[in-house]
Amino acid sequence: MPEQARTWASLGWLVVAGSVGLFYLALFVIGRWTASASAYVLTLMPVVAVALGALLADEPITPEVVGGTALVLLAVYVGAIRRTTTKTRV
Repeated sequence: MPEQARTWASLGWLVVAGSVGLFYLALFVIGRWTASASAYVLTLMPVVAVALGALLADEPITPEVVGGTALVLLAVYVGAIRRTTTKTRV
């Protein structure tokens, strides 16, 4: 068990904001948006987490992180943003 108050505060932050808060936010988004839009937002959460970690905690941005971020952004672009121009046959 943690003995320092700072450790307990960090653990409490992770439980309240990192788990309960984000779960509530995910349910909020799912309840108001379409299922596909919600899926793309949930896919972007790790990208936002990495960006916040770099800005707030000076975590390093490695080439692997840049590559993974690029893949996620490309996938969201292809799946959610890009409009298909294919004509349907009748």
